[in-house]
Amino acid sequence: MKLLLVGGDEKLKEAARYLLNCSNLLDNLTCVGSISLKDSYLAGEALIVIAGDAVLEDVTAITRLKSYGNVVIALLGDEDVSSIKDYVNAGLDGVLLQPVNREDLKSLVELMLERFAQGQPNNWNDMAQLVKVKSHIYTKFAYDLVYGNETSMKEILEMTDFLKIDKLPNCAMVVSIDNFAAITANQSQMRKTELRLKVLKTVEEAVRQLETGLVCTVSDDSFAVVFHLEYLDQEQAVKDSAGLAGKVKELVEQLSFTSVSIGIGKRYRDIRNLNLSYQQACGALEHRFFKGGGQIIHVSEVEPFNEGVTLFSPIVKEELLSKVRFGDREGAEDIVDEMFSGALQDANLSPPIVQARCLELVVNLLRAAAEGGMDPAKIGGFSSRYAKLLFDISTVQRLRGYMHRLVEKLTDEVSGSRNQRNLKMVQKAVEYINGHYHYDLSLEEVARSAGLSSYYFSHIFKKETGKTFIEFLTDVRIEQAKRLLSDSEFNVSEISRRVGYQDPKYFSRVFKNLVGVPPSKFS
Repeated sequence: MKLLLVGGDEKLKEAARYLLNCSNLLDNLTCVGSISLKDSYLAGEALIVIAGDAVLEDVTAITRLKSYGNVVIALLGDEDVSSIKDYVNAGLDGVLLQPVNREDLKSLVELMLERFAQGQPNNWNDMAQLVKVKSHIYTKFAYDLVYGNETSMKEILEMTDFLKIDKLPNCAMVVSIDNFAAITANQSQMRKTELRLKVLKTVEEAVRQLETGLVCTVSDDSFAVVFHLEYLDQEQAVKDSAGLAGKVKELVEQLSFTSVSIGIGKRYRDIRNLNLSYQQACGALEHRFFKGGGQIIHVSEVEPFNEGVTLFSPIVKEELLSKVRFGDREGAEDIVDEMFSGALQDANLSPPIVQARCLELVVNLLRAAAEGGMDPAKIGGFSSRYAKLLFDISTVQRLRGYMHRLVEKLTDEVSGSRNQRNLKMVQKAVEYINGHYHYDLSLEEVARSAGLSSYYFSHIFKKETGKTFIEFLTDVRIEQAKRLLSDSEFNVSEISRRVGYQDPKYFSRVFKNLVGVPPSKFS
C-alpha cells in the first residue's frame, strides 16, 4: 500500500518523511510524492490519500478519490473546518489540521492501515482518534458565533445538526482568569501557556458536566461560553444564567486552583445575536475593575460606564505633583489615598479610560520628579516600566497599590538626589569657610559661593552639619585659635585677628565659653 500526498505543503512532506521511517508501519508503505488529481496513480494501486484544502475545493474531489477505493484524509487549515460536514457526507475518512502534528499523522495512518486490511474504514464519526478534530470544530463554531461570523441561519442549523447540538445557544458568558498579568509577570511564555490551557480544559470540563454549550478562547486570559437558557421571564433568566455561571466558576476553581470572574450577557432568541450577548458579557466583566476578583457579574446588574467625567481634581492633582517635586513621600501617599477613595468608583468610568487618565498622571509625576532633581538617566526606565505595568492592572485596589509604589519610588529618588546635591553644596560651603574663616564672613557670602539662596542654604546647612552657619564658623575659628595658641608665639590680640575676630575682648569671651578657659590660660 502507498501513501499519496495531493497538494501537500512542506510541513506535510516533512511529517510524511518521519512517518516512513517508523519501523512499526507496514514495510510496503511508501510515499509516491505530491501529485495532482489527474495522475494515473489514483486509479491504480490502493492509496492512502492526504489531500490539501487547495485540492479539496468541493465534495466532488472526495467522491472521485473514493471511487477508486482509496482512503482519503483531508489536510485543512483553521478557516476550513466549516467544510468538514460536507466532506464527511461525501465519504471523507479522516482529518488533519494544519500545522501538521507528525504524531497525529502517524496514529491516523496506522489506524487506516489496520482498517484497510479489514476492509474499508467505518465512517468518520466513529473514529476515536478524530475527537480532537471534532473538538476543534466545536471551538471554531463557538468562535464564529461570539464574533458574529455566522450570519446564515441555514448554515448554522446545518452545523448544529452535524455537531448534534439539540438546543441552540442563546446566551454568552466570559470566564476570565483573575490577575492573570500579575500572577504570570515573572514566568516564561511556556508557563503562561500552561496556566491558560489548564483553565481552558477545566472550563471545557465544566461545560461538559453541566451540558451548557460551547467554549472558545477569546484572549490570553479569557474564554467565551455560549449556552442555552429556557425562555422564561427576564428576571428568571438572569437568575438562571447567574446560577449556571456560579457552577462553572466553582468547578473551574476546584479543578484548576485558579480564581476566575465571569461576565454574563443577555439572552437572545436569534442565535445570530450571540455576538451582542458576548459583547455585553465583556462589558459586565469590566466592572471587576471596581468590584474586585472572584465575581459573577450580569450585564443587567451594572450601570453603563460614563465617558466624560473628570477623574482627578486639578487642585488635588497639582498638590500631588508638588509633593513629588519636593520628595515628600508621606504627603504624596496621603493624596493618593484621597484620589483613589470612593470618588473614583463614583465616577463610573470604564477601566480603559481610568487607565488612560492614570497614564497621563504618571507622565506628569515623572516630569515633576525630574523637576525635583531625580536623575534624568532613570526617568526613561521608570517611564517604560510603569507604563507597561499600568495596563496589566485588573482591579482598582491594585491600581491604588500601583500608584502608592510609584510615588514612593519617585519621592525617594527625588529625596535621594536632592540629598546628594545638598551634600555637595554643603561640602562646597564648608571648603569655602575653611579657606576664608579669617575674613569677616557672612551667611549671604557663603550661600552665594554654593549657588544657593540664604534661606535655603541656612536650612540645608543645619540639616547636613547639625549646626547653624554661625555655630560652624565659630567652631572653625576657635579650633584654628587653639592651634595657633599651642604652636606659635603670637599674642592673643594677633591670634584674634588671624582667626577673624577684630575685637580681642569678644574673641576671649567666645573662646572661654567654648573651651572653658580664656585664651591666655590655654596651653
